Amino acid sequence: MRILVIDDMRQFKTEPVDAEVVYARTSREGLRTLRDDKEWDQIYLDHDLGYDDHQGADTIRPVLAYIEEHSEEFIRRPLFCVITSNGYAGDMMVRSLSVCGLSVQRLNPSRQFHYAW
Repeated sequence: MRILVIDDMRQFKTEPVDAEVVYARTSREGLRTLRDDKEWDQIYLDHDLGYDDHQGADTIRPVLAYIEEHSEEFIRRPLFCVITSNGYAGDMMVRSLSVCGLSVQRLNPSRQFHYAW
């Protein structure tokens, strides 16, 4: 199983057995990872991806736009898991992915993840 996590601070409490887990900490890293490789079984998405002194607040929005435009290119049909604590943004993310016909679910991040500080 291949898992991509796009989140600036979280990591799995315990990584799933027999899974390759890749973490992207910024939207730029997430975009680069998705452009290079679309063979994922699960993709976990956080909304608020921190702050960059040069660009300001970083969010998942560029990644969502890419997924929406290229949803038919994913070799496997991954399950998208929304793990943001931002309620409004989480609802928007679920709607955006659902409209594209993608499998999506909203998860409570505290059950599977902890902060990687």
